[in-house]
Amino acid sequence: MDPAYFFPWAVVALAVIIPDAIVTEASRHVGVAASGASMPLKVLDKNQSLQSRQGEPAECKVKTTGEATTTTVTIDEKTLQAKFTCGAGFTGGTVPDLATPADTCCKDQACNGGEKVTISSIIGVDAKAEKRENTVTVTLAKVPDGKRGEAFYYKCLAAARGAGDYCLVAVRLPGPLENNDCAIDRTVALSLSAPETTADFKCSGTLEKSPFVVKTDDSCTEEPAKNAILKLEETDPVGDTKTLGVAELPDTTTKLCYKCVYEEVPTVQNTTKKERRTCNVIVTVAGKEKPAPDSETSTSTSSTSSAPDAYATPGFVSPAVVAFSAVAVNWWPAGFFRS
Repeated sequence: MDPAYFFPWAVVALAVIIPDAIVTEASRHVGVAASGASMPLKVLDKNQSLQSRQGEPAECKVKTTGEATTTTVTIDEKTLQAKFTCGAGFTGGTVPDLATPADTCCKDQACNGGEKVTISSIIGVDAKAEKRENTVTVTLAKVPDGKRGEAFYYKCLAAARGAGDYCLVAVRLPGPLENNDCAIDRTVALSLSAPETTADFKCSGTLEKSPFVVKTDDSCTEEPAKNAILKLEETDPVGDTKTLGVAELPDTTTKLCYKCVYEEVPTVQNTTKKERRTCNVIVTVAGKEKPAPDSETSTSTSSTSSAPDAYATPGFVSPAVVAFSAVAVNWWPAGFFRS
């Protein structure tokens, strides 16, 4: 009998015994590229900056015409304050009157005397405006996320009585933040679900670089965490961006807390009194997946079935055999199929 007769059966035997090697060799011959490599995940950095620290108080010194705002000051994210002065020619007082500390303001640019309202009615948190010498300081308890970008107003009145001239000041809350941006009393939630992944967040305060234990209600404690599974990097010092990464997942899902601290923040009740405020960054690190237990009563074919069982299934053709057929075509004795 012609020895070439046994060649196809040798191909099948090899595919059953060493299918991985056969598929690899076959893919080399027919140009099949293996795929499916795991790629590291990374939270995209939206690169949005927080409001910068206020410097000298803004000066309102130009006469307002119509209802156009002359001067705008923005509440600072780190101090929760904004400051302005009434410039020369506009030292005739303010509307509302801030001769004594008050929580009042104008609700719109018209700023008519009868339309003054409380700051808290506009932004939803406690606030106070006070004037010392010629500087007006507005202090908030916090910047509510739902009110970001909103404004309230004050008039600096002309020094000449009866002139009716004024300079209009808008006090504006800082704009919206990205989900991974810290701010006073804010909580940022991050998750790491696979090995060799990272997540970014922004801290405009001072970051405490060691994590803390998280309670069951997802609040941070003062207890230092003993599980050092995360690596912290300062990837963008100018933009306040920090990166947390995990090399290997823990056995069980773990939550850790990092604190972005804001020191010396004035209080509304007494602006000369300063306190420490924080933003909590809660990081959830997924645990390793555990394989599902094998069912003793299951009759389904396991993915690890032996080759003979796989071939016993009607209509089933081993991928190794299919792939190896490409090799066999190249290696088959000439004229075999014509015999």
